[in-house]
Amino acid sequence: MNLISQLMKNFSELRFRDRAIAVAAGCIVLALGGNLIMRPLLVADYFGRNHLGAISGLMRPFNTVASASGPLIVTGLYELTQSWYIAFGSVMLMWVISGLSVITAGPPSDRKPAPLTAA
Repeated sequence: MNLISQLMKNFSELRFRDRAIAVAAGCIVLALGGNLIMRPLLVADYFGRNHLGAISGLMRPFNTVASASGPLIVTGLYELTQSWYIAFGSVMLMWVISGLSVITAGPPSDRKPAPLTAA
């Protein structure tokens, strides 16, 4: 309990601008944690179980490049603008666009159910 009260005390002592950055960073951390669990579930639900490994393998290079270049891009935005608002704002905008694309995606046109096999 002491850790939580110490964190709350430190957070309350921050200036408004720093508090906004801390909240934005916390939202990004929470979104990343959900991403690790939800991505395989969404892929399996959307495309089916038959080719889950192949589809995940196709997605992996794009995910790796985005994960590796993200911090460099955010740091570059900060260096250009001298503001974390634009850097974190652009990350949050990308997460909103990604979430909206997942929500609005329709079912695949030629999805066939997986055949039932006896175990």
